[in-house]
Amino acid sequence: MADLSRTQAGKGRKADIFPESAFAYDPAADRYTCPAGQTLRPGRRHERRRSTDYVAPPRACAACALRQRCTRSKTGRSVKRHDRQAVIDAARAETNGRAGKKDRRRRMALMERSWADGANNHGLKHSRWRRLWRQRIQDRLIAAAQNVRILARRAGGPTKAAKATAAARPALASHPGDWGRSRGRGRRGGRGAVVRCARADRPGS
Repeated sequence: MADLSRTQAGKGRKADIFPESAFAYDPAADRYTCPAGQTLRPGRRHERRRSTDYVAPPRACAACALRQRCTRSKTGRSVKRHDRQAVIDAARAETNGRAGKKDRRRRMALMERSWADGANNHGLKHSRWRRLWRQRIQDRLIAAAQNVRILARRAGGPTKAAKATAAARPALASHPGDWGRSRGRGRRGGRGAVVRCARADRPGS
């Protein structure tokens, strides 16, 4: 996963402002030190977000020579720290490392394209049936259609692949029944009848 703090840095209100990484944290004293040497101590607590705002003295910020590069707030600069900030910092270091960037490139090539194809061509954005085990059937049908197209492309080129895609779409677009209980008729027939699948796909079998 990409580090959003990097993609959002220097944009909007944070433009030309010191990032949080410019503030040094002292775990023993539980405080931050800003680029100008001022101390930020714990202030407001956010229980739902499990984080704490570390704030500098307003007077120190008002008289600071680096104020224009540090904050636009009238009350001074603050830094938000999560209760598990150490874990977040370790994850950021991993995702910004060489191995993390390589994994994202691999994910983009192997997974993102497949998901986009499933969403655009095979209805992956919408669940056709209720309950998780029925959704798994839809996912497998979509994967099967994608695999058939890949095999057709390797065997006979793009023409056969296009024909295979066109042949696979009706199976997903017009599946018999709604895979749920009938709204106006009996459970064993008619519109909305329950369509059963192989027992291997059902929970507990």
